[in-house]
Amino acid sequence: MCINWGAFERRQLIILCEILGLISLIITIVFAIRYFMNESFEDCAGPFGDTFTFDPKKHKNYEYFTQGMCSGKFIERYENDDDHKFPFVARLVKKRTTQVICGGSLISKKLVLTAAHCVQGRSNESMTIYLGDEKNLAELRMVVKFEIIIHPKYNSETYANDIALLKFVNSVALSPKVNTICLPFDEPNILVNLTLSLYDSLSLVDSRLSENFMEGFDKYNCSLQFFEHGKREDTDNIFYRPIDPLNQFCAGNETLPQGNSGLPAYVKDHQNKPFTIFGITSYGTKMNDSNAFPTVFTKVHSYIHWILCNASS
Repeated sequence: MCINWGAFERRQLIILCEILGLISLIITIVFAIRYFMNESFEDCAGPFGDTFTFDPKKHKNYEYFTQGMCSGKFIERYENDDDHKFPFVARLVKKRTTQVICGGSLISKKLVLTAAHCVQGRSNESMTIYLGDEKNLAELRMVVKFEIIIHPKYNSETYANDIALLKFVNSVALSPKVNTICLPFDEPNILVNLTLSLYDSLSLVDSRLSENFMEGFDKYNCSLQFFEHGKREDTDNIFYRPIDPLNQFCAGNETLPQGNSGLPAYVKDHQNKPFTIFGITSYGTKMNDSNAFPTVFTKVHSYIHWILCNASS
């Protein structure tokens, strides 16, 4: 009996190629699923990042966000200081003026978190960052050298992914007057009593911060608020568009003074931390508008991985 070894080897080769092709296809599908399931987080690490089983406390940059009051330091001195209730607040000011463009939050010694629309189209040479809630302007901490990092999927028409980082060239020293707000590493419940810091003036000289307490809406009630005030035929009206509940939430039902975008919506004494930021002020109803819509915030928890990735020196 004669065996055709050439034909037998060809069949083996064909089967091997089919198996390798199938393995390649499976790997491609797995990476595609991982990427699209985690698109809010993946822009820093790419589709080969670790967000599929992401634990922020195991990230190499986690320690950057456990400093200052987030580590328990300065808390006692802060609690006894009524003159500095907002040590984590940053003000973005037009250079060579006292005009406040937007607000922000100090989240580490080198990072301010703000809204993307606040810094889109601007350069770091057109702004100065002032840190601290200080009535004496001469005592405000001023930062002039920094990098602007806008979320790569920010959409200026829909305000999707309205988040940006300002990374300092040099670290700032923390104190009771200038300190950090903590990040929500665990999924927060936004239907709690939130606090929003608001400026009462666009002038760095005259502006004073105040606390505004508000309650978050769930997805249904948020959409209902927009529907009651919006116009069905007005599809260009951003308030008529539904929010993305994965990356946004809404709260309150009041008008916002101009220049308050980028400021934090936060909770006090959350998980034994003095302040924890839940949202970044994205858009809301302007002052003197007869229809007051809920304010829409960027949900910070959805971007923890992106923030951690961009924290590297």
